Amino acid sequence: MGAAAQVANGVTVTATNSGNWNVAANWDSGAVPAAGEDVIIPAGRAITNTTATASLGALSVTGALA
Repeated sequence: MGAAAQVANGVTVTATNSGNWNVAANWDSGAVPAAGEDVIIPAGRAITNTTATASLGALSVTGALA
């Protein structure tokens, strides 16, 4: 995997489970990704987003985002 983009807060959040974007338990940080954070959805994970989200620093998807 390539290097993550630099963002002001320097936080990277990775999906650890498949499911809804707004479920904190689906993210390694234990919280829904916040504005400015880099988000990684790795292979084998599928995240569904049905609501507006904060502006992310970067988004990397090798799994699925619907």
